[in-house]
Amino acid sequence: MTASDPAAGPQDPDLAGDPASSNPASPNPASPGPASHSAAPAAIAAADPLPRTAFSTLRRRREFLACANRGRHCATEGLMLQARRRPEDEPAETPVRIGYTCSKKVGNAVARNRAKRRLRAAAAAAMPEGARAGWDYVLVGRAEATAARPFAALTADLAAGMARLHAREDEGRPERPRPPSGKRGRGGKGKPGGKPAGGGRPGGSADGTAGGTAGDAPRGGAGR
Repeated sequence: MTASDPAAGPQDPDLAGDPASSNPASPNPASPGPASHSAAPAAIAAADPLPRTAFSTLRRRREFLACANRGRHCATEGLMLQARRRPEDEPAETPVRIGYTCSKKVGNAVARNRAKRRLRAAAAAAMPEGARAGWDYVLVGRAEATAARPFAALTADLAAGMARLHAREDEGRPERPRPPSGKRGRGGKGKPGGKPAGGGRPGGSADGTAGGTAGDAPRGGAGR
C-alpha cells in the first residue's frame, strides 16, 4: 500500500481496479471541495479526514505481532481488526500505519491477493475519517467473507470496528488477554502440556512399555 491508499476513495477493486495503483496526485474525495465552503463550520469540522501523507504501511513482522499481542481486537463479519496505540516514544514514519494480512485459510494466492485488494480499498474509504493519529492498524481477511461481502458492507464493517475499538480505549476498558502469537500450539514433545514419554506411566519408556531392561525375569512362575 502506498501512502495515498487511505485517501483513494471508496472504490470496489473488483469494479474499479486496485486503489493502490491510482494516481497519487488525485485529490482526496473525502476532503471538502469548493462547494463545501457554504456549509456550516460545524459540519466541516465534523468531517475532518486525515491527509494521505498521514498514512504508511506496516512492513516488519514485529509491528504486526505488536498489534496482535498488545493491541485491541474487534471481529466483524467481513474482517478482523487489530489496533494498537503506540507509546509516545516509539518512532514511526507517519502518524497512522496500516497492515494487511490474509492467511491460507482465505484461499490460494489468487484469493488472498483479491481479499487484500478489497481490504486496501476499504481502508481507502474508511480510514481517513475513522483512524486516529498515533495508532497502528492491521486488517485481517476472513475466509469466505472478505472476498464475498458487498463492498459497502465491508467498508461499514471497518468503520464500525474502529469506532468500537476507540470507544473501548476512551473508556479505559481492558482488553481480554490473548496468548502471544506463535505460541498457541497444542501440547506435544517439548511443549507445555505435552504428554510425557511413556504415555504417562510411572517409569515408562519412550515406547510406552513398563520400566525395566532386557533380560529381566519374565512374568509368571518361571524362576520360582
